[in-house]
Amino acid sequence: MIIFIDQEEDLLEGDLNFCEYYQSEEELFTRLLHFLQEADKRTDKLPDRHFHKLINRGLLGVYLSDEKVWNNPSLRKLAFKMIRSSGLVSMFFYANGVMYRNVRRTFKKVG
Repeated sequence: MIIFIDQEEDLLEGDLNFCEYYQSEEELFTRLLHFLQEADKRTDKLPDRHFHKLINRGLLGVYLSDEKVWNNPSLRKLAFKMIRSSGLVSMFFYANGVMYRNVRRTFKKVG
C-alpha cells in the first residue's frame, strides 16, 4: 500500500487516508493525474490562468520534493512518475525543492 507523504501520520492518529482506498499504485497514480488535469481545466477559466497553473504545478513539485518521498522507495517511484507527467514547471520546482533540502541539510551538519 502506498501512503502519500503525510498520510503515515494520519494513519497513526486515526485520521482518514484517502490513498488507502485505491486498489493499486497504478490506480492511485491515475486518479492523482486526473486531479491534476481537472485542476488545470479549472485554472484555465480563471483570470491570469498561467499564474494559477504555475502555482498548481509548482506546489506539486514542492510537495513531492519532501524528504519523506526519498525515504520510501515505492513513494519515490510514484512521485517521479507524477513529476514526469506534470511537465517542466513541476520538474523545476521539484529539482529546486530537492536542492534546497540538500543544502539545508549540509549547513545543519556544518553549523
